[in-house]
Amino acid sequence: MAYDGGKGGAGVIQRIINLIPPHRVLVETHAGDVTLIRNIRRARRTIAIDLDHHNVDRLNRDDALTGVEVILDDATDWLSHEFAARQSLEWSNDWFFFIDPPYPIGSRSNQEATYYREMTDAEHSDLLRVVRVLPFPCIVCSTPNEMY
Repeated sequence: MAYDGGKGGAGVIQRIINLIPPHRVLVETHAGDVTLIRNIRRARRTIAIDLDHHNVDRLNRDDALTGVEVILDDATDWLSHEFAARQSLEWSNDWFFFIDPPYPIGSRSNQEATYYREMTDAEHSDLLRVVRVLPFPCIVCSTPNEMY
């Protein structure tokens, strides 16, 4: 499906992959079709997080994703709780996070809701507040807008 923010266009995901440092654990939040996970060399541990239970069920049935941990959760909540639970344990630069939330509706070319679960501006702000304090490398995707 083509939509604002899709990473399946020619060369898009390859450009992103070239920016990613070596890692042992890869986490893709707001998983959608997990385009990054499908196209990058599989990490020792790979995690996909999505809030859409239909999408999580679909990803769990996909044979191409065998071994990927697919988690039904809100990415902001998962990041906050996992970080708090593991602050001094296993977080390191061996983790890499690809954070790809639904783009703010006002920044989309069609200005329309597209996803099963959209994010409000307040939810985008909450996500950014959490991401700013994470102690590991990450890429956050968005279209140009004031918030990001």
